Amino acid sequence: MVSLRLEHAKIQCLRHTEEVKGKQLASIGDYE
Repeated sequence: MVSLRLEHAKIQCLRHTEEVKGKQLASIGDYE
């Protein structure tokens, strides 16, 4: 159970990182 929770947390963290990256790329695109 614990390992599954850790994997889920990792996936959530990666997903959040991707979202932040996407927002940053989008905002950079707006400036250009």
